[in-house]
Amino acid sequence: MSTDPKHVFVAGATGVVGLPAVRALLADGHHVTAVARSPEKAAAVRALGAEPIAVDLFDAAAVKEATAGHDVVVNLATRIPPTAKAWRAGAWEENERIRREVSAHLADAALDHGAERYVQEALAFAYADHGEDWIDEAEPLDPPAGLEGVLTAEASARRVTDAGAAGVVLRFGNFYGPAAAHTHDTLRLARRRISATLGPVDAHWSVVHTDDAGAAVAAALTVPAGAYNVVDDRPLRRREHDLAIAHAVGVGDLRLPPKPVRRLAESRAEILTRSIRASNRKLTAASSWAPTYPSAHEGWLAVADALRR
Repeated sequence: MSTDPKHVFVAGATGVVGLPAVRALLADGHHVTAVARSPEKAAAVRALGAEPIAVDLFDAAAVKEATAGHDVVVNLATRIPPTAKAWRAGAWEENERIRREVSAHLADAALDHGAERYVQEALAFAYADHGEDWIDEAEPLDPPAGLEGVLTAEASARRVTDAGAAGVVLRFGNFYGPAAAHTHDTLRLARRRISATLGPVDAHWSVVHTDDAGAAVAAALTVPAGAYNVVDDRPLRRREHDLAIAHAVGVGDLRLPPKPVRRLAESRAEILTRSIRASNRKLTAASSWAPTYPSAHEGWLAVADALRR
């Protein structure tokens, strides 16, 4: 926990990680300005105790004006397509534009205002397939064609560090949580005993509960500049992950989709088929952060319980 309250600007504040991040930042005593694009979302962040602001993140001048007076700028902005559209050509174009342009605008604004810290969202599953090996932050990212925007986003954070402030990159594992649409889709399939798994069932997959991801954003205000994997302690193999989901919803083993369906999905989402066994040791050593849910076994039980309640 940071004992020195900061004025923190959060882009992407109403997303599945943004809201938990705002809660965690407020709990640590920080003053939070939260980007909210609608009256309903503004009301949601105001109810938490943050100050909502409406700003076009693609407008560099507007971003510079909105971020004035903040000690820390946090970029969690994304536009993840819904599951039904994620396999379509062009579905990720706006998300890529956000990673390229919005990260540049926010980093530029942080530099212009002399902010002490810039925090950028990134992806742990953009590493190359490492099979059984653990992956730490020294490994280079290897995103497939069409998802290279994560490299540009990370470069924006490094520009802040190179200028003398602290640029922090959070390489999140695959999110799951009670407010995530993809989580709801996964659970709907699981209740029908169908798996949403792509790739080899023996491959590892690094995930993180959205509450733990939000807590990591608050922890990012206390760590040295650099990149950090934000994942749970025990990445499961995909077949073990399916068993955790099945147990959470009270069904038996999940069956994989038909091979033609899997081949089509995997051909359009190669990044989701890799074996990613990422380590969170750098972040846990540098801060007080540790995942509340050490693996998907505990996390999916908590998600299912939260949705039942």
